[in-house]
Amino acid sequence: MAEGACASWDDVISRLDCIVAQAPEPFEQDTIDNGRELIHYLRERFIPPDGFDKGYWSTFSLFWDNFEIEVFDERFETYRFFKGATDILHFSHRPGEPFSVEFLAQLRMPRLGDPAP
Repeated sequence: MAEGACASWDDVISRLDCIVAQAPEPFEQDTIDNGRELIHYLRERFIPPDGFDKGYWSTFSLFWDNFEIEVFDERFETYRFFKGATDILHFSHRPGEPFSVEFLAQLRMPRLGDPAP
């Protein structure tokens, strides 16, 4: 399996733990907590991401095909990639807060139980 590749949500959680443990710069606890909350929400509804890696900063990125979510301590950023263009949106979020309706509307990955394409 390629670096960052995930076959299951358990792989995603293992990657998160490994990334935090091996990071040269410490992660903010709120980033870790936001990541865990998002994973908990997603694993009940969507197929696992194609990959999970450390972002450019001390952040986490989950990615599916042409869609990515980057997890920060106080927000999520979504990136939707099109031929020659990228839509980038920011959504405020702190651990323990409900996910915004606007953020949830961006989650258009395959759902659990959807027929394979």
